[in-house]
Amino acid sequence: MNHLLTCMGEILIDFLPIEEHGTTLGFRMHPGGAPFNVAVGLARLGMPVAFLSKMADDFSGAICGAILSSKGCAPTLSCSNSAA
Repeated sequence: MNHLLTCMGEILIDFLPIEEHGTTLGFRMHPGGAPFNVAVGLARLGMPVAFLSKMADDFSGAICGAILSSKGCAPTLSCSNSAA
């Protein structure tokens, strides 16, 4: 029997600069935060993982949901709305 592990918490997004010759050309988004990192790590180990969080119904929330899915985590327990 497989048990679903659930990680709860926030997803943080770091915006790290893209630099060339001392000039900042833009920024890259890097999701993280302890709950997110644990969920991704467990998924990489082949564990069935869900992530419980509140995500905004905007670009950042969509990116976070897509990244969770691409890493093998089920964001199905996460709720999104415009007031997140």
